[in-house]
Amino acid sequence: MIIDAEDAREVAEMRARELEPAARAWTTMAACHGDMSVDHAAKVLSRDAAISTGRNRLFSSMADAGWIYRAGDRNQWHAYQTQIENGRLAHKLSGPFLNHRTGELEVPAPTIRITTKGLSVLHRILGGTDDLDYLLSSDEEAAA
Repeated sequence: MIIDAEDAREVAEMRARELEPAARAWTTMAACHGDMSVDHAAKVLSRDAAISTGRNRLFSSMADAGWIYRAGDRNQWHAYQTQIENGRLAHKLSGPFLNHRTGELEVPAPTIRITTKGLSVLHRILGGTDDLDYLLSSDEEAAA
């Protein structure tokens, strides 16, 4: 009976150690507010040795995962509403601009932004193996 309790305690402690990096990463991400550009997210993700991506490949990965699609006259990327509602992506709206070719004011497509929740899911989808907390903290150090 004492041996069973000791074995159970050791198993529980081992499992807690396994979950510690994920819990630390989640705490860091939960503390982050806002979102980041697809370009910036690609740079953070590519710090993981198991992920090789850039801006365009990350757009393709999100399209393959059913997060975004192309539409409009300029064939620009748009986020599916479900991904905005579940907190993975956000849209940043921009003001109209003068199209010098046509001389008309045009409203651009919204800019796709990746939330910290979306970054976490993309890290998993793309096969990330490094601690996401470390990737985010090393990104903050590089920015300083």
